[in-house]
Amino acid sequence: MFNLTDYWIEVGGLKNNYFSRNNFIRLGDEKFKEKIFKFRTKYNNTDIYHSAYMYETMDIDTCKLYGDFYLDLDGDINTEAGFTQLKQDVAGVVAYFVSMGFLESDICIYFSGSKGFHVIIPARTLGIEPVPELNLIYKEWALYLKNTIKISTVDTAIYDRRRLFREEGTINGKTGLKKVRIPLSLLFKETPEKIREFSSCPFSEVLCQYHIGFNKKGALNFYKKSQNFYKRKVTNINTNTTVKYTIPETKQKLLPCISKMLKQGSDKGYRNNTLVVLASSLLQSGYKLDETVDIMTGWNELNNPPMSLQELTLTVRSAYNGVLEGKRYGCNSIRELEYCTDENCKIKQREGITSAG
Repeated sequence: MFNLTDYWIEVGGLKNNYFSRNNFIRLGDEKFKEKIFKFRTKYNNTDIYHSAYMYETMDIDTCKLYGDFYLDLDGDINTEAGFTQLKQDVAGVVAYFVSMGFLESDICIYFSGSKGFHVIIPARTLGIEPVPELNLIYKEWALYLKNTIKISTVDTAIYDRRRLFREEGTINGKTGLKKVRIPLSLLFKETPEKIREFSSCPFSEVLCQYHIGFNKKGALNFYKKSQNFYKRKVTNINTNTTVKYTIPETKQKLLPCISKMLKQGSDKGYRNNTLVVLASSLLQSGYKLDETVDIMTGWNELNNPPMSLQELTLTVRSAYNGVLEGKRYGCNSIRELEYCTDENCKIKQREGITSAG
């Protein structure tokens, strides 16, 4: 058994256009509640976040993680089409996990305070133990739900180890609305106006209560599925890294998704991953190392902000060495970056790609 009081969380807040983070509090701190209250008071209960995970130690990059399973359904409740899609996706998520053995009361739905919804299944319900790769396990679930169960509004780019999540009951500074738990009956029966009205009620220290007991049947199915994800992922990695590869002598036509990616820049936090995938694809298509550096230098000008030339060159060389060693990036990586949207893609059909990993 692990002692949760020894774990740490990070809190952050936005005030006067300045975002403060790196504020860590140990759960077992005797003044934990007092410190949280002071932080919320300092920021007027507005734009306050906490880490999606709890950290075993302050070695954040390698320590064990513990936390609830979370999904961000990112849409727009302000349009009829957007609201309809979000309701369909929430219903799809709930139906899927109920089919695994979870109860509806195990699944918590929150209005984000802006345009979408958060879906949470408490860690205690899942019966999980702390593991270093928990964020990657949760990401595989998000990819599976998006690509296989066709939950189209799932944001799959929010599973880094230091992800901050908006705190329940706090106000979104842009909309003036709070992140609140929404009963399924309200979500499915009411209008966006009613949901916003529900979210604008005066804040109460008594937050929504929900079922947080261990669900043995659902947890067992969740664990088995998670293991399947990882077995498949490890197999793919091993296959890629053991097979040597020769870069083609003649250039091949680039995939449509790669051509599209080359015309669009990336924001900070996504640039390196996108750069590696693009460089790998160019090299696999017969482009020489210097040609790839030149093309990626042009692509870098579209980034916000651009990377340094030194960082870009080192990353392209790393991709080059990886390709030669058999570590190639393809459809799965492109899908994770959410550039693979063509359901009629011949490569996808040929490889039978139907799920993440």
